[in-house]
Parts: sequence; structure tokens; C-alpha cells
Amino acid sequence: MTCRKVVAWCGSVCWWMVLLMVPAGAEVGSVNDVSTLLENKYGLVDPANNAQIARVHQIFDRVQDVADKRGNRMPQLSVVNKSDTPWAIALADGNILLSLGAVNLCYKAVPQTEGDARIAFVLGHELAHLAKNDFWNRDFYLAIAGDGQGDPSRQRPVTDKTAQADLRQRQATAWNKETEADDLGFLYAGIAGYPVQSLFSHLDEPDKNFFHLWTELSQTNSPGYTLHPPPKEREAFLRARLESLAEEISFFNFGFRLAHFGDCEQGISFLRKFLQLFPAREVYNNLGACHLQRAQQEIRSTAVATIYWMPLLFDTATRAEPLLLPYKSDRPRESSVLTPPIVPDKSGHDLDLAVEYFEQAAAADPAYLAARLNLATARFYQGEILKARSALEEAIRIAPTDKEVAGWHALLLYLDSRENGLGVAALPHFTQLANQKDAPLSLLFNHTLLMQKMGRKSREGWARLAGRSAQLPAHYARIVCSASKVPCEKRDTVKGKPLPWPLPVQPGIDLDAVDREKLFAGWRANRLGWLQDKRQGTVYRRGEGELVLDLDGYVAMVVLRGQDLGTSKALKRKLGRPTDIQQVTDGMVWSYGTDRAVLVRNGQVREVWVAQKE
Repeated sequence: MTCRKVVAWCGSVCWWMVLLMVPAGAEVGSVNDVSTLLENKYGLVDPANNAQIARVHQIFDRVQDVADKRGNRMPQLSVVNKSDTPWAIALADGNILLSLGAVNLCYKAVPQTEGDARIAFVLGHELAHLAKNDFWNRDFYLAIAGDGQGDPSRQRPVTDKTAQADLRQRQATAWNKETEADDLGFLYAGIAGYPVQSLFSHLDEPDKNFFHLWTELSQTNSPGYTLHPPPKEREAFLRARLESLAEEISFFNFGFRLAHFGDCEQGISFLRKFLQLFPAREVYNNLGACHLQRAQQEIRSTAVATIYWMPLLFDTATRAEPLLLPYKSDRPRESSVLTPPIVPDKSGHDLDLAVEYFEQAAAADPAYLAARLNLATARFYQGEILKARSALEEAIRIAPTDKEVAGWHALLLYLDSRENGLGVAALPHFTQLANQKDAPLSLLFNHTLLMQKMGRKSREGWARLAGRSAQLPAHYARIVCSASKVPCEKRDTVKGKPLPWPLPVQPGIDLDAVDREKLFAGWRANRLGWLQDKRQGTVYRRGEGELVLDLDGYVAMVVLRGQDLGTSKALKRKLGRPTDIQQVTDGMVWSYGTDRAVLVRNGQVREVWVAQKE
């Protein structure tokens, strides 16, 4: 096989690259020989001896975690020690070759975070080719490569009109594949947490603009033909992707808020809609948390006094949000139809779905703590104690100093050991953690409940919890107050007192009965389309601080966001202690009744949610 035939094995690499780098007349027996020839000719850069290349490999691992994969290949990355030209090659065996020149270009004259985003996009682009099996037709390469010898800039242009038309059609096909790889690569890099919006930086500086530099320096063009769309077209397409994401992000934000107020069905449908556009770890996690919450409610209804306190964490932030700040779109959008959610009617089905979503969230990010904790809870409810322990051991790897995680692990270690007749040996460690003065409330609760079930002394533990019952979630506070022999700490909530922030519109009002245009003058309307329960939805937004969810003509929820909502201490002075407390990934949600809640982070009120009363 001559060097010209090598191109039949290449994924996204342009034909001229192979001609340029593989010596004429070289025999290539398999796709692996492409890597071998390049390695022999230029050598590979060892990440163990190059900190920047080690960083590139870490980025590759993160992007690969979220990328679609083919079962018959495992992607691997090699950096070829060729620094004069930027290029990236995806081979049919799953190997991705990246030139040192590509790494240098990505980090040239930009901050490291921007360079990371560029590398993540390039690697995501090649992973997208692998996922789509984009190994282009051999005849296409041979047609535009001519006789396959020498510098492509000296190739003879195709002058035959039929051949020209054929090549234009093939180029259009190639552009479509490259655009799709751009789209998926951009998505993979964003889901992995890289600021891909920075790819649009330096629009007026061609010597710094990424797409311009890549096209100019890679010299991928044959006379009259290019295998990639022009830089401006690539930018425009990806900007449109961000605009679409900006229009749909309300599905994520209102999805977990609806679930908090008990509307899991609508919350699931919202999150599933967003999952179609941005299948990130936090979306999978929140879908699982919705199903776990429904299962937990059913389990509690039959075992109120016997259930342990296990974690259930919603994620209030999506990695899509930081990408959108400069790219909020004001253009109208067509209504869409929301896919009906899967709504199981038994807790077992909900738990199965919860496990599936949590496992996908965990697979997308090896350092995502919430998915491991939630997975442990779901497995625990399924009676899979060993698998729950395994999830918590991963959580300890991520957060080795977190005492709450250690407490849950100690509980499951005891329960698993007890099944094997070794509970007595595991109990002292659990007790030692619970006896610490700063033991988390969940740890103290679970240890005290266990002591009671074992017929051992539990009065002191219940008394400690009773003195702090106002800090407990309402469900566990009720158990503590029932079991304790001492009075519980009062929550002293001020009932009926209005929130200290003015609302732009009151939840529950009929918007069809008022002048909607006047009421929302100056607001941006984002139409959600037909929802799963045959209602229509619209989100009205004024700036970034006020949002209104309209479901079928009624105000379903009002949200206030911002940095000037005050402190949690000031809120307690005005409204008293919350009626319920729910932990989320980056703070706490305080509830005041069944229709009002605030998101608290680091002692500051960050969001206010007011829902329509049932």
C-alpha cells in the first residue's frame, strides 16, 4: 500500500498532511502504521517530561469522560513532536494524534484558561469524529490529492467541469461533517467545564483569533478547495449554538425549582428537555434527584420512624451558565413540544431511573461529589448496601476530610458488616465519629437512631439533636421531637409575614385577565412551547434579577436573583427560622411554608422563589 492509501484510514486529518509527513513509497500495512511512521519520523512528547503536555492529557481525560464513545474503540491521545504546523488527526482505531504545533498555537499569547478551552475544543472535535465514525471516503482524498506526490500547494487544479462539480459536492459533505464535529466538540468541552465562549475572543485581532489562526497556519487548503468552512462561518455556527442554549437554560433552572416545591413531574419534563441540548453531569444528577425524591417520599410514608438520614442533593448550577453571560439572545424562537417524561408509579421504578441517571452523572466527571452521594442513597434504598458503600468510597476519595461523608460511610460500613456477622467490629468507628463535638447533624442522627434500634442508650443523642432541631430538615426534626424526652428547639417562624422583597407580579394571577403587554413591557419573553401536560409555558425575564414562569396563562413561580438580597441572618430576624431546610450542592434552600423558599450561599441570600399556592 502506498502513502496515498494512508488517507483511507484517517478520520479528520486533511489529505495533504499525510502526504507531507509520510515518506513517498512507504508501505503502510494498517492504521496503526500511521502512528508508527509519525512516531519514528518525529517522536512523541512524553507527558512525564513536559508539564504542558501533561496538562493537555488531563484535559483530554476530562473531555473524553463526557464525549460519546463507540464500544469498539477506546480513544487515546499522543502528542507528536512536530512544532511547525498545528494539526489534529483522529484515526479509525481510536488514536488521536495532536501536533506540538497545535498545542503551541492554542496557548500562544492567551491566558492559560483560554488555552485550555482551545485545546478542549480541538480534542472534542476529534472525539466527535470518532463518535460519528467520520472516516471519509477514500476516493474523495485520492481525487483531490492528484498523484499524491509532493507539496499540495503544487497540485494541479481540477479543470474538468464535471470533476469540479463533483468536488464541490464532496466539499459540501466534508463541511457538514466538520460543522457537526465543531458542534459536538464545542459541546463536549463546555460540558467538561471549559470556558469555550473564549473561542470568540479577539474578533478584531486576526493574529490572536483562534479560528483565523488555525486556518491560516494549518494551510489545509488545496487550490480552490477547503475541507473546513471559513473561520467566520465556524464562529457564526457556534454562536448560534450558544444562543440556543441561552434560550433553553430556563428548563434547567426551573426544573429543580419545580421539584423543590413538589412538582416532580413537571420538573422531570423540564430537565429532560434541557438534557437533549446539554447532557451534562448536573442535568443527569437533577433528573436522578427528582426520581429519588419521589421514591423517598413513598418510602417515608411507610417507614417514617425507621429511615436513616441519607443525602439527596440537587445541583443549582449548570456548567452552561458561565458560557452564556455575553451571549443572551433577544431574538424570538419557535415554540417546541416537550417530550413527555417517564413517570413511574412505584418507588422501585423511580429508584431504577435514579440509579441510571446518577451513574451517568458520575461517569461524566470523576470528581463530581453530588452524584456519588445520591447514588449511595438510591442504592441504599434498593437494599444494595455493598454498592452504596462503593459509591461512598468514591465520595471519600473526592472529599477525604468531609465529616458528613465519613459519617454516611461509617453507617453503611456497619450495616454491611452486620450482614456478614462483623457489625461489632465496625461499630466503634461509627461511635467515635458521632461523639465528636462538631459531628454533623446527619451523623449524630443516624448514630442515635441506630443505637435506639439496637436497644442501646440513645437518650443523650436525642437530647443533643433536640437542642438543634430547628437546624434539621423538617422530616428529621419531627422524628427527633417524637423520640426526645426534652423539648425541641422552637423554629419560631413568623407565619403569614410577607417576604421583605417586592415581587414584580404575584404568583397565581391569571395573566389572560390583565394587560400582559403592559405588565411585561420591557421584559424578554422566552416561549417554552407545549409542555408535557398539554400546557403552554413562557418565561419572562427582566435583566438577570427577575424571572416569571407562566404556565398556561397563570403565574406559576416568581424568582428574584442577585447580590443585593441581604444576609441569611437578616432574613431570620424578619421571618424567623425556616420551616424546612434542604441541602443543595452549593448551599442551602430555606423554605417558609410550602410556597416560599430562598437559596442561601455563604450566609447570603442569592435567590428567592415564590410559587403558586396549590
